Amino acid sequence: MTLDAFWERERAWGFYPLLEAPRDAPEDYALEVALVKRVLECWNIDPAFRDAWARNPQRALEDRQIALQAADVAPLLASEPVPEATDPILKAVYQGRDLPDQPQAVRRYCAHLREKLHWRQAHRRANQPTDPRMAAWWERQVARLSGQMHADKADAIVHTPVSFELSEGCSVGCWFCALASEPLQDRIWRATPEHRVLWRSVLQQLKERIGPAVGNAFCYWATEPFDNPDYEVFLQDFQQVLGRVPQSTTARPTATIERTRALLRLSEGHGVLNRFSILSRDIAQQVHAAFSARELLLTELLPQNRDANPKFRKARAGRILESANPALTQTPTTIACVSGFLINLWAQRIQLITPCPASAVYPKGYQVLDEALFTTAEDFGLMIECLISKHMLRFPPLDAPVRLRPDVRIECPDASHLLFRALAKRVTLANQPHSHQLAELLEAGANTPAAIAEAREQAVGIDCQDSLFLINHLFDLGLFEETH
Repeated sequence: MTLDAFWERERAWGFYPLLEAPRDAPEDYALEVALVKRVLECWNIDPAFRDAWARNPQRALEDRQIALQAADVAPLLASEPVPEATDPILKAVYQGRDLPDQPQAVRRYCAHLREKLHWRQAHRRANQPTDPRMAAWWERQVARLSGQMHADKADAIVHTPVSFELSEGCSVGCWFCALASEPLQDRIWRATPEHRVLWRSVLQQLKERIGPAVGNAFCYWATEPFDNPDYEVFLQDFQQVLGRVPQSTTARPTATIERTRALLRLSEGHGVLNRFSILSRDIAQQVHAAFSARELLLTELLPQNRDANPKFRKARAGRILESANPALTQTPTTIACVSGFLINLWAQRIQLITPCPASAVYPKGYQVLDEALFTTAEDFGLMIECLISKHMLRFPPLDAPVRLRPDVRIECPDASHLLFRALAKRVTLANQPHSHQLAELLEAGANTPAAIAEAREQAVGIDCQDSLFLINHLFDLGLFEETH
């Protein structure tokens, strides 16, 4: 659905955009949504609030100074965790439906959730690079991951084409860190005049090669943004070069309240969803004491504390990959969301990465396909071009073997059909005479496209160009391993 069509429908139902422009909601409307959001933050982070709600819902709200009636939000608070697939309210949100029988506050909050889902979908579409080689590679990574993880997980990955690190390591050391960050050790890239010249050149070169999608990049990965005292200076340079303020996720929102508030002000008006990782109930209480519900309307509080609502399960990746902790998700997942370049300015390192389900082979939930170092802006441009030329092929080479991904299986339902089956995707090919022969050629993992085309022509009389077209199609679907 286009943006215009989406908001034509939403406004007809009486709802306003809070994230996407034009943000023209009446103040009482925005405040009501913010207050509902705060109720859910208390519910999901603090078991004491859940207990208080069970005893006296209205008193629980009054104790947290939340000016709502309990009946206005009660439908959103389930006494037991309910999977999203069976929660009737969330199901309606994902299906794009209004809930006219629900209280006004619930309906407005659900409209905001629909807006965020629509924004996420548009955001992912906008992440496709303009370079045709990188665009084709990026599309293959999106297609591949959609078969390796269930739709609810895969759809949440936006495949941003670039991410930056402005330090090496992290000072926080979260016990659940899916990226297994190393300690910080003062490896911080400061905003010296020389560094800012290089930084702006890096941004400009990426803008020229990748296009507007670079504006969706963010300036952290296995790092804590506030570890860099000059973080906001780099964000301001980012805005001047790319026209946007990047999103921030911090686990230190209360370290310096005024610094955090200034970061939120910097993001105002740019349609940015910032995030606070909440590591304890005490931190949540400090955040709620320091910031009004309205100030945090576009800041998501991520319940990362050990006694959070059990429905918030952490990724089985990084430090806790082998743990049997029941708070971990049991399905294949990752928190990695970049298909493209991870650039560490302190180490002057470029890595080409893409998400995958976390495993013993890829414990951090992403593959590092290659790596290069740079020292100057000229070096940087040369290394980016080298990585694109080497890995982002438009078609599989005619003289290199094609290998199916290890998680892909082939079945032959009959003599003219092939079925490619992965965890979360099935691809069927019809009109393939002697399908068993084609399956054997693909399963072998040692045959080049040229050899497959020749074998098919000799055995079945299929024109070589038709076989090569088919192989290119399977390549575009992300069914083949790509050379690392």
